Amino acid sequence: MKTSFLLIAFVLIIQSCTPTAPPTPAATTYHPMDLSIPNFTNANGYQQQKTMDLKTHAYSFTASQAATITKLGYQPWVTGITYKLALWQVGNTTPLATITVTPSTIGVMQFFPLSTPVAVTTGNTYIVSRMYISGGPTGYTSDFVGNVANMNGNSVYPYTQQAITFTDGYFTDNFDPLLTGSNTVNAPNNTLLPFLDVEYQ
Repeated sequence: MKTSFLLIAFVLIIQSCTPTAPPTPAATTYHPMDLSIPNFTNANGYQQQKTMDLKTHAYSFTASQAATITKLGYQPWVTGITYKLALWQVGNTTPLATITVTPSTIGVMQFFPLSTPVAVTTGNTYIVSRMYISGGPTGYTSDFVGNVANMNGNSVYPYTQQAITFTDGYFTDNFDPLLTGSNTVNAPNNTLLPFLDVEYQ
């Protein structure tokens, strides 16, 4: 009896002395466009516009280090409209990720998680896009309008925030911002930056 009691006590002492592993720290997340908006809308000489009325708004970007994109973000000019957000790699005709969203807030960037995070690497160019799907009072051009930033008509590209460099803007009535040619409406534009964002780690 005494031996069993001492053995149990010894085991309990050993267990109580075993160090507990510290919790894994949460990964740091970044939102490059979210930080850019105040620079474009508040700094002297910059403007915010709400005049781009093509269905798809997009911009291309590169990364200075490998990163994992976990969410896509959009700041709409009005609520109640459904969009498709997509992430593309230039050179591929199929998007790396798509999500259909109906943002519920205006005035702030709202982020939506991807079903599967997407790894981006240096040396490649990517595009993040939003396309009008449905909603709004008319279902036509006035509902396609989206927030864009500009600098009195001057180029806003290239523009770097953290590890991301925005390289060009794209505006089109096609879902795929990479399409070009006589049968498409595609307006590359280096003076307009859509209020689209990525969350990456």
